[in-house]
Amino acid sequence: MDDVTFYTSGSSGQAKAIVRTERTLCADAEALARAFPEIWSSRPAVVSTAPKDHLFGTLWRELVPEVLGLVSDPESVISIEQLAAAHEKYGRFLFATTPSFLEKALGHPDIAALKGAFVGIVTSGGLLRTATSRAVMDTLGVCPLEIFGSTEAGTVAYRRQSEGELWNVFEGVSAMTDAEGRLVVDSPYLDERPFVMSDAVVFEGPKRFRLLGRTDRRKNGNGG
Repeated sequence: MDDVTFYTSGSSGQAKAIVRTERTLCADAEALARAFPEIWSSRPAVVSTAPKDHLFGTLWRELVPEVLGLVSDPESVISIEQLAAAHEKYGRFLFATTPSFLEKALGHPDIAALKGAFVGIVTSGGLLRTATSRAVMDTLGVCPLEIFGSTEAGTVAYRRQSEGELWNVFEGVSAMTDAEGRLVVDSPYLDERPFVMSDAVVFEGPKRFRLLGRTDRRKNGNGG
């Protein structure tokens, strides 16, 4: 695997090229493979809505399955019908997706028929509303695992809202706040160490924090 260039718009709306090295991407994937034995122990296939040219897709659709020797479905899911087909093909599977897809999926008349199909549901690319997390749990029997990070910072923290609102910093990641309350992280998944994120947080323990909002949006008068 070579270094990978990702393009992200961030809060400015203008595309920005971010190069992630092979070393940091592989370290990130190996950490995710170690972190969730309750998901990986049954050796599920991985099915996803995430594009392969986004960090979330690269990690969860390509690198983590490669580390663990798992099957990753080559098709990007865009419909409930595809999820039903994946259930027929693989039995139970891990579903990596976005909060927006889950919110739309909950309105589909056939979504409840997929209860029991998911070994786990992983989300990234935005915050999952508490109401959505609860509805997914009630409808599908799985509380989504939310991953927090960024293209530059890599994987930083995770949570399941059935266990509370706070985010848990991954093992191997050092996290603190700067004078402006922004999250500062240092980890093997970084090419620029340490990295100051545009997220305001407050720590409620050495490895647990509450997200307060984006500091760049506050400066632009867009709220938190």
